[in-house]
Amino acid sequence: MTTKLAQARGERDWTKTRLVHALRTAARNRGRTLPQDASLLRRIAVWENQGGAVSDFYIELLCEVYGKSALELGLVTFEEPPSALRVLDSATDVLPDAGEQELPYVMLDAGHLARWRGHCLARLGEASAIEELAAALLAMGEGHYGRAEVSLRVDLALAFRARGDINEAHLHARRASELAGRTGSKRQRRRIKDLLVA
Repeated sequence: MTTKLAQARGERDWTKTRLVHALRTAARNRGRTLPQDASLLRRIAVWENQGGAVSDFYIELLCEVYGKSALELGLVTFEEPPSALRVLDSATDVLPDAGEQELPYVMLDAGHLARWRGHCLARLGEASAIEELAAALLAMGEGHYGRAEVSLRVDLALAFRARGDINEAHLHARRASELAGRTGSKRQRRRIKDLLVA
């Protein structure tokens, strides 16, 4: 049985050596180096033929070089909603009434829940992440929640990149970069830098 990962390489008529070259280029654009070719070729064989586990770093590289999501490459499965998504679905039912602000500095409303749900979907490579995150951005309003908007735009950039829409990914990454400069978040600036060089 051929894995989706092997099918993606076959669709491009790439050899494993050609895939290694593409992975190296993607990693170099992120300022990272990869192991020797022989090691990478063994990893690819395990991933494609034995369904071996693929680390998050390599999932991102594979999604980038193939222009597909982790779900499309068979690197994550979505046969039933993961438990995190089931919990997020049920959280909607227990949201406090609008205007209830018993806990200062903790934002819990439908817009923020949509942002968290979109974040989970983006990490899973699910295409609906873009709609969820765009709705969350609309509900949040631009410029009202600095760090939250930075995080949301980083997730949007990741989702667009996974879909192969590099221009839209860079648009959101650049806006996130502007906002991150104001909030001073070093972690977010590192994430954004990786997105902008990809």
